[in-house]
Amino acid sequence: AIAIERSTGKQQLVLVWKQDYGDTDQEASNQLQTLIQRLIQLSENQKNKSGDNDSDVDLHSLWVHYNNAWKHSNSIYDRQGQWELKYGQERLLEVAATSLTTVESKKTMHVPLYFPPQVFRQANLDAFSNIVMSIREWLIQLRNKDNESDRSKKQGEKTTTKNKNEEKKKNRKKRLGHCLELYGGVGTIGLHLHDLFDSLESSDENPYNKDCFEASVASIMINGKPLKESKQKKITYRSQSATEMVQGSRGRAGLHGASVVIVDPPRKGLDKEVIDALCDDYTIEQQQHKTKFGSPSQALVYVSCGFDAFRHDYDSLVGSGKWHLNRAEGHILFPGSDAIETLAFFKRC
Repeated sequence: AIAIERSTGKQQLVLVWKQDYGDTDQEASNQLQTLIQRLIQLSENQKNKSGDNDSDVDLHSLWVHYNNAWKHSNSIYDRQGQWELKYGQERLLEVAATSLTTVESKKTMHVPLYFPPQVFRQANLDAFSNIVMSIREWLIQLRNKDNESDRSKKQGEKTTTKNKNEEKKKNRKKRLGHCLELYGGVGTIGLHLHDLFDSLESSDENPYNKDCFEASVASIMINGKPLKESKQKKITYRSQSATEMVQGSRGRAGLHGASVVIVDPPRKGLDKEVIDALCDDYTIEQQQHKTKFGSPSQALVYVSCGFDAFRHDYDSLVGSGKWHLNRAEGHILFPGSDAIETLAFFKRC
């Protein structure tokens, strides 16, 4: 398996080896070591412009994944298999959105993403960045409408230049409360939205994601300076499945208290337990949320890579009477194919 770091063109190469880690089969082990040494040599020759210079091998890193599972699925890697980094750096560095500015002060925002081979990475990050920016624009509109709603309540008050300036300053600082991200991966979506919220909690069941997410948080730059520690502490990650994130007293409190929920499930769609939790009746909690954050209702952002599953989930969400569709878009991530990524925005009734 090969992934390319776009900024350098270097290759993150994974050899999937059908052998148990630490296997005593000397012949197979020697074959693997010979292959590894040859690939590293080709890469070093490419870097030094020496020796066998006709090769296109230019390694960022070389991994071995020992996958001796007796039964294989459509997944290249086995969650139980062992990993060894044989050469290079642990993670690829990518930047999905290159023209970000903070919503409050219009400062330049740089959000790096880190990808070791054990985590999911969008195959077309350039196209996926359009989805991220569309989500950001919709949430900014939602935020501005909240501000306009607050202003309309004060129309009867006497307006002065000082009051207007104070109101503008207050509105610039107003955020959308808490964001809960399920199926979050390494934070490809949520991290690009962190400045819109008072707090962000992302989650995913893959245990390798958390370190990547936290490395990104520590590397986010605003006008060339790292995020303040107080802000970093409000951007958190939990290594749990989406089902685990919405179950139990803590899970329900997190879901019910979120002003925005973001989901980017696999092709099969939302887990049944997640749909049930979203369609549950939590009007009282939402009323408390409205009082605390000033947001009129909860919003759900749904990114889908499987339309049949999305259609089923849509029927469940809207059919429950708890959600209505506000807007939907189609995005082409693989030009020339019939695969469409669906982006949908729901609001709670």
